Amino acid sequence: TSPSNQAQATIVNNNDGTFTLTPSTTASDIGDFILRVKATDGLQVISTTATARLVFSDDITFDSSEIGITTNSTNYVDWAYSSATNVWGMGASSELTSGRKYLEIEILPDSTAGYFIGLARSDLPQMSIGYNDPTGVVSYNQGAVWTNATYFYPSPSFYHVNDGDVFQIAYDNTTNEVWFNKNNTAGAWWPSDPSSGTGHLLSGTSGQPFRLVFGSGGGSTTRIVGDIKTGSKTLSYPLPTGFSTH
Repeated sequence: TSPSNQAQATIVNNNDGTFTLTPSTTASDIGDFILRVKATDGLQVISTTATARLVFSDDITFDSSEIGITTNSTNYVDWAYSSATNVWGMGASSELTSGRKYLEIEILPDSTAGYFIGLARSDLPQMSIGYNDPTGVVSYNQGAVWTNATYFYPSPSFYHVNDGDVFQIAYDNTTNEVWFNKNNTAGAWWPSDPSSGTGHLLSGTSGQPFRLVFGSGGGSTTRIVGDIKTGSKTLSYPLPTGFSTH
């Protein structure tokens, strides 16, 4: 391997023509290394290389006890307006992993208009994430971002999130920043490129974990169905520099 002292995996020659690669289970060992393979029949030698990658991922789960969450699920969300709450009630995911993380949400065809997608502090009550106390940042598929009691229209490139779109989220809960984009649109990360710029600051208790939140701005027919892509799935787009997959 190259480097020869890489920590991502141990490699054992089984002396029968096979080798066993055992990946590290230490999250700090994430990264790439080059695997080099050579074979000979005593007359000729051939060799090849391949890049091996060690990636860790954390599942994002949803519990049907959350407002509007219709089923228990992992890395997949099905949220629908609940008549038991007002139109702005929001359901939330499990706590997201701390650090500089990236994830994607692919909007599936069963979704309807008028939903919110966003991030909020994990210590906020469910009903305060939204209309009455919108301390999260939320993308709305009808044309707005909702934050701190104000509608923002930062870029027409991503605030309309429709079927088939991939909504991109980068965040750093240690610095309280979030970034959004859609379909990796060049120059459209809001409020700036997460690889080099400052994100939108979430209010609330500094350092608290974030949660994904989903809600309705479009009435009783609102529904959002999404495939959530973390490191356990194939991402649609490259990671922003300095971020790791959730």
